[in-house]
Amino acid sequence: MSRYTLYLCRGYRNGQTIPLLLQCAEDFLNIERGSLDASCVLRTGYGKPFFSGLPVEVSVSHTGSLFAVLITGRENGPVGLDVQAVRSADYRRLAGRFFTPQEQRYVEENGEDGFFCIWTRKEALTKYLGLPLAKTLRRHSVVSDSRPAEQVEDAQLFHIDLGSGICAAAAVQASNKVELCRKEMNEKQS
Repeated sequence: MSRYTLYLCRGYRNGQTIPLLLQCAEDFLNIERGSLDASCVLRTGYGKPFFSGLPVEVSVSHTGSLFAVLITGRENGPVGLDVQAVRSADYRRLAGRFFTPQEQRYVEENGEDGFFCIWTRKEALTKYLGLPLAKTLRRHSVVSDSRPAEQVEDAQLFHIDLGSGICAAAAVQASNKVELCRKEMNEKQS
């Protein structure tokens, strides 16, 4: 069983990303708060944060005031996470522009909820692959047999229930059996 922890912070404000990321890594690694500093957080050429010198893989996403971090041990391979507030959007036009024909059909059949289901899976897969969104949108379909795919290439995709009005998805190495732990961080902790 591969351990993954999903950290959620409600009340997120711009500028808190690095301190929250450090706090999540310290908690996950069970090390003293304040042990890590911002110098160990780097970014790939495409902007995905990672920790230099720490044995963890991480993915970050936020929507509105919700900040989320998915973290696991490096031995479990890369991770991808996306969270989106479900909001009114011209989802048919967006699906036509960015989705594969199979994904577009799924959105036609499932409406706005279907759109956000596909969008979060695509973003999670993109982060897992470590590529820019523009390179993966039409290249990889996250729908199989008229349903959200559970696996694309070597990535396992799954929905994360964060309650009404929020759609979330994760991508992890397909060969892993996932044990997902969820931790809420309140604003005073951050």
